[in-house]
Amino acid sequence: MNWWNISVFYIIPIVSVVFFFFWKRKYLWMAPLISVVISVVISLLAMPSILSDAEHRNMFFDISVMLHI
Repeated sequence: MNWWNISVFYIIPIVSVVFFFFWKRKYLWMAPLISVVISVVISLLAMPSILSDAEHRNMFFDISVMLHI
């Protein structure tokens, strides 16, 4: 696995939950939303070609977004 897979599917979701858990627990519901936004931005910066193909775009948004939420 490369740095993109590790960051998008492991590090970002865990860090966002831990951050909101220790910062303000009443905002813990925002952790998946923040995680999705950060993951999409990092993915678009790392692989801008992901939006060029409809199959890759649908696969990315269907799998990764739903995984975070």
